[in-house]
Amino acid sequence: MFRLFFNAIQSVLGERLAGLAGLLHSAALLLLVGVWLLPPVMWGFRRWRSAYGIREAIVVQCWNCGYAGIPLGSDCRHCGRELKLPGLLRLSLGLRAWRTGRIASWVGALYNGLGLVCLYVFTIFFAYELDLFRPGPDLRKLFIAIGTIALVGSCVLFRRALSLHEAGPVARLSNLFFGLSALGFVLLFIFIASATAPVEGRYLGTLQHHGSEVTFNDLRVPVTEKGAGIEYLQIEQAALGYHRLFLLALEGAQRVEVPRDPVAAALLAHLGGAADRYERWGFAVRTRVERREFTKGVAYGVYSSGREITFQRLQ
Repeated sequence: MFRLFFNAIQSVLGERLAGLAGLLHSAALLLLVGVWLLPPVMWGFRRWRSAYGIREAIVVQCWNCGYAGIPLGSDCRHCGRELKLPGLLRLSLGLRAWRTGRIASWVGALYNGLGLVCLYVFTIFFAYELDLFRPGPDLRKLFIAIGTIALVGSCVLFRRALSLHEAGPVARLSNLFFGLSALGFVLLFIFIASATAPVEGRYLGTLQHHGSEVTFNDLRVPVTEKGAGIEYLQIEQAALGYHRLFLLALEGAQRVEVPRDPVAAALLAHLGGAADRYERWGFAVRTRVERREFTKGVAYGVYSSGREITFQRLQ
């Protein structure tokens, strides 16, 4: 299904595909860089305003007398009646008044710092998963650019939903819902980018037989009479044209796993253990081992060729 969709896009756009993909990719890069640079720029702007005595304030109009001004409390400065402020606005005004203290400044700095760390980790992780800085062919570049634009949109919506400004609960829930929807599009385009990735001859590392042991990148195991092998997880969806390989371990007299972060390791373990369930959903999940004997002192390149792992002797 995906292959027919890709062919339709290429036939419709034709020679314009390269120009459109390049334009959207450049726009996506600029938007992402803008998201990264906006927090420090806004911090510097607020520091400049504060240095010149310019401060932000909220103007509220009294429902009783119509007087508009900066509230100093919950009562109107003109008629003395209660302003009947929304709860979130009361919280925002209380936080603004509380910020003059040392503890408040530390709390605010911690909240903003945590938000910045989450922003940068969130965007860098998804930019890496989208292969934003090495997009490959024009069709793949097109979908990566669209996914990055959706990522920027989700960041903007999440910021609005989690800010301490005077937004109402309905607006916050709306921003959170559309932010999660945009994040769903990002995950979809990560999947599509994986389907459009070139898979023939992808280099995975170098394997070498040293006599008593075999090394593969940073892994090493004692060798056996039957040689050594690479264990990998294969995920395939034939109808969508999706297939991907994940290296799991180097096998010899022992089995040494490929180092991964705990989340990725748990996810791959789940996929391997729930293969039957994903089979019913149309995804073929298989754990395989490519094993062979290697010549002592010769280096071999390990490649993902199509849906398998292959070894090529390096000169």
